[in-house]
Amino acid sequence: MSPLSVLVILRGNSASGKSTIARRVQHALPRGRVAVVGQDHVRRDLLRERDVDPVETIDLLELIVRRCLERGRVVILEGIFKEATYGPMMQGLLAGHDGPALVYYLDVSLPETL
Repeated sequence: MSPLSVLVILRGNSASGKSTIARRVQHALPRGRVAVVGQDHVRRDLLRERDVDPVETIDLLELIVRRCLERGRVVILEGIFKEATYGPMMQGLLAGHDGPALVYYLDVSLPETL
């Protein structure tokens, strides 16, 4: 991985602000520096896969993140990411990344979300 790359993982419930935060960071930094990789976009839009056994989603997320990190980008991986399903992929990404890695869980109450 490139020493310039940064891995940021944003986890949280639906409507907790993950995508909004990721896009704001992306727009605050120079164009082409930040890649936002969204679980919903890959699973729902690209693959049209259900979240029951998202094998293809996991593989594609990991491939995209690794490729962007190799290119020296800041990568924001955002989604709900159930631990039992996505935990091994995230642990592998964190273990294989030599640069800075930040992991956040957005714990937002239902009233605040609404």
